[in-house]
Amino acid sequence: MTAERQRRGSWKTRENENIALEAAALSRQKEAQKKKRQHPRDPEDVVAEKRLREYNNSFIVSTEAESAVPKKYRRKEIFKAARPKNASHASQDAHHEALPQSVLIPHNSLAHDDLPPASVHQGQDSRRSVAPSSALAAEAEQHSDGNNEGEEGNGRSGGEHSDSGEDQPVVHKHDTIYGPPVPPSPHNQRDRSPTPTLSSESESGENLHTQRAPRGTVNSNSNRPKIADYPSSMQAVLNLAGGLFRTRLATEAPFATPNLEKRLSEETFASACETLGKEYEATEDQLLVIRKGACQMRSKLKELAETAVPLFHKFTRGALHAHKNRLQYRTLTTKDAYTHEDPENLVGIWFTPLLFTLVHGMWFKKDDDDGIKFSKYFRPEVRAQTIALVLTTIRCVLDEWKEGTYRRHDYKTNVYRHVYKSHLSGLRDLGSTPDGAKVLQSLGAELWESSSSQFSDGPGNKTPAFDPAANAHAMAHFLARAERKRIEMEENLASEVAY
Repeated sequence: MTAERQRRGSWKTRENENIALEAAALSRQKEAQKKKRQHPRDPEDVVAEKRLREYNNSFIVSTEAESAVPKKYRRKEIFKAARPKNASHASQDAHHEALPQSVLIPHNSLAHDDLPPASVHQGQDSRRSVAPSSALAAEAEQHSDGNNEGEEGNGRSGGEHSDSGEDQPVVHKHDTIYGPPVPPSPHNQRDRSPTPTLSSESESGENLHTQRAPRGTVNSNSNRPKIADYPSSMQAVLNLAGGLFRTRLATEAPFATPNLEKRLSEETFASACETLGKEYEATEDQLLVIRKGACQMRSKLKELAETAVPLFHKFTRGALHAHKNRLQYRTLTTKDAYTHEDPENLVGIWFTPLLFTLVHGMWFKKDDDDGIKFSKYFRPEVRAQTIALVLTTIRCVLDEWKEGTYRRHDYKTNVYRHVYKSHLSGLRDLGSTPDGAKVLQSLGAELWESSSSQFSDGPGNKTPAFDPAANAHAMAHFLARAERKRIEMEENLASEVAY
């Protein structure tokens, strides 16, 4: 028991000591804070200490003439006047071109206050002599000669007192005195001049519907025009024309030539203007914005296929599965087995489940997709061009697994155009016979029905159908109801009066 009491007592003692130490430290901290509030540091000392810590402090100069000047007012004489904030870059550039960056003017005459200070590079040592330029040296000599002539006319020498009664130092002819360096004026200030915008240009009366955003704004790029560069009315036209262009490409010519793309962009722009009731003439930049839809459409379809194809055909990433992936790739690409419903037995050509998955995800997944907004290009059956495009995209994704490991492959037009033509030729050969035409028609109809069923069965797409007889009896029912309400109101009034 005694040992236990001693142990507990020692622990309690240590705890009390720790508490006392923490309390003492806290009191010292509070005392220091109180002292700091009562005796704040001089701002000049703080600024001087900060300047001494900087790497480049060559602008701090002390000469014999300045030794008698108090420290508080000494450095104000060597700083330039602050430039206004609204100064343009052109004036700054002109100022820097007028004065060299690293020149110190030697004074061969009396020091004058009206001489402009010499400009010194910020990284230049203040005590290093630099050869002056010829222009500034000639200007200084001319100024000094003029002053000397004025002094000789007054009968005074350089060593005598001036008119103000102040002593001027005697300067010999061959001696060179360099004045204190001056820090350069700030040249990295942001130009605060107002930036022209679409609203500011609209006051000039220009037609903004065909004009892009002015250069220098956040929405402009001279090489990459985009929809955001134009006003809202033109943006609506370009958005509608872009969706229509992507839809016509997917259903008519997925791998169109440049001339065909240009013609389609012009037609879709005119169709969008007609739909929205606008009368605009398309510019080259606007047609370029619309033609970007070709790459956007194929890129989105490839992204969907990159997710679905490895899951469906069981491609696995990693070096350990490279051999199995290569065998799977050879099996699927031999005799175009990936286009079959059963690739191993080559059964059900053109009916691969990936075709239904990608068509639904690309054009019919959301209510604002192109297949829903421009459904007339997909119904009553999906066209052969769209089917060939999806199968070509599947082949492009399969080629990314050719080496056994995943390696991203570009969806280039000149590489996969012949694959698309091969699939389209096979589909057209199928539709050339009566039985084959029924198969192709049923395939397109099944793609349309399975992909758009969630939107075609919605309440917004159903035509309201009411019974004509019910509408005919609506007036008779209304009159009977009004008579019943009148009788009830009279009975209520009679009961209130009796009460």
